[in-house]
Amino acid sequence: LLKNHFEICHFYKLFHESIFFYGTWTKRKAKQRSFYHGINTDELFFSEFHPQFNVPISTTPKRSIARGFFDQDSEQGMLLVLKCDAMTTDRFFDCSWCSEHRHEEERLF
Repeated sequence: LLKNHFEICHFYKLFHESIFFYGTWTKRKAKQRSFYHGINTDELFFSEFHPQFNVPISTTPKRSIARGFFDQDSEQGMLLVLKCDAMTTDRFFDCSWCSEHRHEEERLF
């Protein structure tokens, strides 16, 4: 159990450092103000959603790509839209260059 937690801690630290040191400030990307994350919700049931992300979250700047992660016809999906305001201090890591699916243009926050 301790070894598993150590590995999780190691990868979290690696993600955090990659985003912090090599990431891009969202305010520098003035053209790109929204990022999308698609979720298949066939197992989720809730009436309200108030997210607080304490882990890296995978997003894409393309709405069509995020919609591909759930079945749109069955109404079993949710599209999260993360909007950046002018005063935000968020950073993202553009990992599209090392992704197996480069067309997704994945960004890690």
